[in-house]
Amino acid sequence: MAKSEPREYRAMISDEGGIVRGRIPSPLVRDMGARAGDYMVFRSDGTGKVTMSVLRSRKSGGSAKGRTVKSARRR
Repeated sequence: MAKSEPREYRAMISDEGGIVRGRIPSPLVRDMGARAGDYMVFRSDGTGKVTMSVLRSRKSGGSAKGRTVKSARRR
């Protein structure tokens, strides 16, 4: 029996309640620590095993510590 190639599937978290298109149970999503805008990534290795992980969205946020703005340097 030949192995199938590895595959990857992604599902985006649609809201803070952990509801995902594709009917992933929301308690599982919350236990994984996913937030709205994150992706649940499912990787199949072709042998029947599937690995699920959370991929954070690449949005930058938070305070501007460590960053210097040109206008702030002139003052």
